[in-house]
Amino acid sequence: MIEQTIAQYLADKTSLTLGTDLFVDHLPAGVQHGVFVKMVEDSIDYGAMPRATVEVLITYRSYYDTAQRTYEIRDVLIEMVGIDGWASGGRAIVNNYGQNSQGDNLMSVMCDIFYEGG
Repeated sequence: MIEQTIAQYLADKTSLTLGTDLFVDHLPAGVQHGVFVKMVEDSIDYGAMPRATVEVLITYRSYYDTAQRTYEIRDVLIEMVGIDGWASGGRAIVNNYGQNSQGDNLMSVMCDIFYEGG
């Protein structure tokens, strides 16, 4: 499951803790702020390496905290190579979704992760 692999990689490379402020697929009930990893697309093209598009969503009350964590995650994902056979495509897109009705900020990092084998 690529989401779990990415979440563990982020836990290893940042101050995030899996199960505390870093989650897979969604924030659990009762948790309002943190980071979660979702697979958006899983595809393979004829003759190409398998690819997954992953989105890491970041939500905090403060815009500064949200943006700081977002750009940290972007930089970490761009450098991902050889993690359980997966590597990033060297490009990550930051999305700013603004605030929800409770005033929490939501941003994300989207990137393609390629399976090189392993």
